[in-house]
Amino acid sequence: AAIAGGLSPWLLYWSFSKMETPMMAFLLVYALLLIANYLEKGHTHRWQWARLITISWLLAAVRPEMPLILGALCIGLAVALWLRYMLCQPIEKVHCKPIFQRALIFSTQMLIVIASLFVFRYLYFGKLFPQPVYAKVSSENLLERITRGFNYISYNMLSGNETLLIFHFFTIVGWNAAILHLIKQRLKTIPLILIMGIVILYEGYIVLVGGDWMENGRFIAHIQPLALLFTGTILLRFKRPIIYWLGTGFLAGLIIFINIHVIGVQRSTGTTITGALAYYQNWAQPYAANFSWSERTNRINARDILTSYHINQLIEQLVENGMDEIHILSGQQGLTSYYIAYNYSDDVKLTIYDRYGLVDDTLFTCPQLIDRPRSNAAIDYSSIFQNLKTCGIVAPDIIFDLIRPHQFSSLSGYQLYYQQTGPQFSNLPSLLPLSMNLAGLKLDQSIYVREGLLPADFEPIYLTAEDLWQTP
Repeated sequence: AAIAGGLSPWLLYWSFSKMETPMMAFLLVYALLLIANYLEKGHTHRWQWARLITISWLLAAVRPEMPLILGALCIGLAVALWLRYMLCQPIEKVHCKPIFQRALIFSTQMLIVIASLFVFRYLYFGKLFPQPVYAKVSSENLLERITRGFNYISYNMLSGNETLLIFHFFTIVGWNAAILHLIKQRLKTIPLILIMGIVILYEGYIVLVGGDWMENGRFIAHIQPLALLFTGTILLRFKRPIIYWLGTGFLAGLIIFINIHVIGVQRSTGTTITGALAYYQNWAQPYAANFSWSERTNRINARDILTSYHINQLIEQLVENGMDEIHILSGQQGLTSYYIAYNYSDDVKLTIYDRYGLVDDTLFTCPQLIDRPRSNAAIDYSSIFQNLKTCGIVAPDIIFDLIRPHQFSSLSGYQLYYQQTGPQFSNLPSLLPLSMNLAGLKLDQSIYVREGLLPADFEPIYLTAEDLWQTP
């Protein structure tokens, strides 16, 4: 269990993303340990209660959906321990009753913590949840989201590689054994109740919101250490130590192979250390000079560095020409939009319309756009421009996206400012082959600007992969 949890493939992958994944996984495991300890033994010191409440509050705050999941866990925990109390033998009632009472006390305290967090969010942000949550649940109808959520889980756990099938076979067998044990013991094992409760609730949340678009099970990574705790349970059935240790070695080797080959090579947006060094030294110079190591060595970010550089040059030019308000439309709300806000939010009033509704809900509050055609949950450009006046939306000054000129054939009033085309190089020096999905990743990305904002003699900027790779 320790090996499987500590080497969780998706957790390890996302732990290097500068996101909340490792903090979430740590707080989840630590909070469940504290909760189980409190329910079984109670608190003998006040600092133990303060520690439990503090860790629970941090866990509720670390991700947008956690208040809902923890609230559901509290209700489910109270019901499960009530059933446990009712199933206890008369001689055991004295032991079961205090545990049920502690569950009620903890659940009440946790619901108060959750309520305080919602009050803070509403007073400070004006919303109970961050904008991406609303975007996810409003992008499709419930049945479509549930279907996509099941597909997301099945793909990340069971599809794409035979090694994953073998590994998760042991996980599924282990979970079935743990569930049967819990039923046989009449819900007596509190840690099992907590682990199963949080994993089932989180998996249910993933299904209801339709999963996630990012690679390598980003939504599963938080709970994967808990989900893999029972992976080696089947080995305990063997009484001969040699079989147990051989099985443990096999599972450890299997999960290491998954980390290196399946996750690191086949599904990673990064590359090996030799490829990363090659990117850092040779890619997109001198444009990339002011970007960090992680931005220059991740192939998705490396693709966006050029667009980010040129759109910043464009905005700087518009500001120098006297514009004090700029409206931008895009479906790319990652590195490029971050640096736009970081560099210019103090100099000019920026409005960024998001086709996916992740950072701005302007497009998604217009009734005429909610049910219009979409491309992978994003509102189509043609629908947006057909309804600008109806929705009261100011025409964007700048448009940037993963688009080519033919995709703008139905639009008028904009001119090309910058375009990058072609694949990134896949023949980088590498100890292992690059991902089959991302070798030769498409660079295609364009920036358009409203006509009349640039000099009449302006010539668009064109770059290809050959222009951007410097051979040392």
